[in-house]
Amino acid sequence: RRFPLEVLLTALRDEPLVVAKIYHEPNGRRPKLEAMLKNPPIDDGTPGHKSIAWPTDLLVDAGKTKRFCGFLMPKVDRASGFHEFSNPSRREKQHPHVTLRDLHIVASNVASAFRALHQKGYVIGDVNEGNVLIRDDGLATVVDTDSFQVRTPAGTVYRCRVGRAEFTPPELQNAKSLGDFDRETRHDIFGLGVLLFQLLMQGFH
Repeated sequence: RRFPLEVLLTALRDEPLVVAKIYHEPNGRRPKLEAMLKNPPIDDGTPGHKSIAWPTDLLVDAGKTKRFCGFLMPKVDRASGFHEFSNPSRREKQHPHVTLRDLHIVASNVASAFRALHQKGYVIGDVNEGNVLIRDDGLATVVDTDSFQVRTPAGTVYRCRVGRAEFTPPELQNAKSLGDFDRETRHDIFGLGVLLFQLLMQGFH
């Protein structure tokens, strides 16, 4: 069934497993999301846990406008920002029970999510600590998936146009615009290496 957007968003406020992302300017985003919906990554590294907050459905206003305005995705519950675990003082204060062994488990889970995405040909592009959420039990979830680089079976590439310098490999540091070229999985691996180094080496870059 289709509902006006206002009705749907009101219903989602009490939905424990799903959240919506609404675009203020949705122009040009729909084809990329449709491609993502047709080819989701195999997210089975940890049964019962979503390690990738992948889109699950499009949001189209069933009112008079019939306009595309966003998408639905799994809700990431009971999770904290990556920096709360990589920063030793914040970790000691907010997650005092977390040990070095736990951090290695987190690192393995983050790497597993990257691998699942790369196996399907996706490139995260904008690798940074803000795009990884972590639970106290060591489970991790990669978010902001609609910014990923997506390549369709027909060869169309929807590029990732953003990135953080701290996680960008040397060969891309002087690029005028990250949206001017196709990125590769090796670029993600560089960013992943920086993330895991920070996680395991007391926050040092």
